[in-house]
Amino acid sequence: MSAHSSQHLGQTSDHAQVDGTQQILAAEPEPVFFSALKPRRGSSFVKRMHWPRIIGMGLAFFMIGAAIQQAGAPLWAWAVLFLNGFAWPHLAYLWAMRSGDPFRAEHRNQLIDSASGGFWVVAIDFNLIPAVLMLTMLSMNHVSIGGVGALLRSLIVMAIGALVALPLFGFNPQLTPSLHVIIASIPFMVTYPVAVGVISYRLAQQLSQQKRRFEALSQRDALSGLATRGYWETRLAEEFSRSRRQKRPATLMLIDIDNFKHINDTHGHLLGDTVIRLIGEMLDTQTRAGDFVGRFGGDEFALILPETSGSNAIKVAQRIQRALSAVTIPEQPDFSMTASVGVAQLSRNVSSPRDWVSSADNALYQAKRSGRNCIRVFEDDRADEPFG
Repeated sequence: MSAHSSQHLGQTSDHAQVDGTQQILAAEPEPVFFSALKPRRGSSFVKRMHWPRIIGMGLAFFMIGAAIQQAGAPLWAWAVLFLNGFAWPHLAYLWAMRSGDPFRAEHRNQLIDSASGGFWVVAIDFNLIPAVLMLTMLSMNHVSIGGVGALLRSLIVMAIGALVALPLFGFNPQLTPSLHVIIASIPFMVTYPVAVGVISYRLAQQLSQQKRRFEALSQRDALSGLATRGYWETRLAEEFSRSRRQKRPATLMLIDIDNFKHINDTHGHLLGDTVIRLIGEMLDTQTRAGDFVGRFGGDEFALILPETSGSNAIKVAQRIQRALSAVTIPEQPDFSMTASVGVAQLSRNVSSPRDWVSSADNALYQAKRSGRNCIRVFEDDRADEPFG
């Protein structure tokens, strides 16, 4: 496969198709999902937050446990702490995954986390180190998933959790942590930020991969498999600059399928789509590794031929015409195709990529006026020599 073939993979069209092709594609039925299998908004978000909650709540159990022991909390507080540390992460996951909107449900779970944080700050008598660690990590979570607005909501819910705890534990600030509270806080202090960092890194990697896939899809015409016009024009500008800078030959070729509208009107748009696909495959096989082929319009294709003079480009055009005439469609044994070709070699008089395209387009116009199924080369009346 040629080099530009690999560049074509993973690209998609970003421009309108003509002669009814767009309508044919739009009319195709959408995939049908069973409601139980259809992906729901936010389910991946819930899964992503599950393990950080397990790690955070599990480590917080030992940190808060040491602090409520120092505060002399009642036995029932230990039972609530155990449920909060080891049962709540899994209950939160199941609750969110089984809800109608997992995304909103997970945000609700985050607020419950904040409320419990406020509750435990009072329960541990405002013990400085565990209180600061809890409030900092909870705030970090909310900022990372919802920005400043989520942080403000979290702070409000923390305050509510603290107000609920005040009648149960009273207001007995003991800011100075004991040695065993400091030791019990170290695993949470070290492990939880690292776990969140690893998860954030993996998420960033996934987003980067998705971005690359979307960029690749935006460069590929879905029907022909060739480059879209926008991506092809980007490559044209690059080749224009390179050839002028290095004073190397390069030729531009525009190909127009003769009577394509008649093909659609006579044989139907589905056959027209098949023709576009077959032409894309043919152009891919009839060009070199360094050439770059794109779909310029509905039935018009464009080739950039680096290191190619006008005379050699004519040979390429003749080879393409022969290959095109050999294309057959089993369902239509009498079907045949021809193409008109316009060729323009880059010269010093060509001032821009747009000017270069205009030259090839003028040659293509002359080819179609000459009776179609022929090749015309742009002739510049100005005294000038092409590069190379």
